[in-house]
Amino acid sequence: MNNHDAWMRDHYGSPADYLEQLLPLLEASRVAILAADYSGGNDEGGVHQITLYATVERDENGEPQLGRLLHDQTNLIPYSGGWEDPVWERCNQILSTKYGSWAGDYSAWGVLYIDVEKRRCWMDGSETVEQPVDIDDAIDITL
Repeated sequence: MNNHDAWMRDHYGSPADYLEQLLPLLEASRVAILAADYSGGNDEGGVHQITLYATVERDENGEPQLGRLLHDQTNLIPYSGGWEDPVWERCNQILSTKYGSWAGDYSAWGVLYIDVEKRRCWMDGSETVEQPVDIDDAIDITL
């Protein structure tokens, strides 16, 4: 673990810890898959919407077929939680283990997935990072 990763873990915890706290809440509501849409960067960010699914089709390797979830609105579990709801809060805490306070010159967006049966969470999304431009020699004049 490098110094940055160690610092992040000390300050924001471990995603495994938050997943461990979140799974019983999802199991109690009979959730199969949680999909949390997120975005942020430049000092703010987090979860914008959470969708809970009661069932999920799996391929021959047991992997969830996430593309099919979007087309099947019959297995949605009603969810109206907000910022202070424990499910919402744990999802944001998982994201914070990667993005901290969302401060920095970057943008990130995507979906945080939690597969309750497999006890797994992962992110699917994109990040853009603005690279610093070295301007030390942009003006170099000798008179």
